[in-house]
This record gives sequence, C-alpha cells and structure tokens, in this order.
Amino acid sequence: MPGQTEQGGKTLFTQRCSFNIAASKERFSLLAEAEKILLDEMPLIPLNQAAMLYLHQDKIKGVSISSMGNMELKWAYFDE
Repeated sequence: MPGQTEQGGKTLFTQRCSFNIAASKERFSLLAEAEKILLDEMPLIPLNQAAMLYLHQDKIKGVSISSMGNMELKWAYFDE
C-alpha cells in the first residue's frame, strides 16, 4: 500500500499506532498526576450556593417566585 514502507520490520502505520498508544499512556499518566496534585493541595472544592432574600408586604398580592428563583411581578397588584 502507498505510504507504508518497511522500516526495521514495521510498517509506518504500525509505528504511528504504537506512538499514539504510547502518547495516550503518557497523557493518562500526566492527567492522573495532575488529579493527585489537585486533590492533595485543595481538599475542599467550593460549590456555588446562591441565596436570595425577598421581603413580603401584605398589601401586595399576586407576586410569585418561579422555579428558577425569579420574582414574577406580571400579575402583582396592591390590595388595601
């Protein structure tokens, strides 16, 4: 086949495949080492916890809080 000449008993295709496997193993090893460093040096990973405070007044009716935490004022009105 074109582009697959013999070099030392291996074709260029098998040489490239073995190189990619070696590179993948080295990459995996480096990623595992980076993960270990991260876990050793940062024992706690902060998580985002958003909190919203709302004031409520009995004179205002029709206000609702959506499932996403947004205040819905579309149907709000004053009731005296």
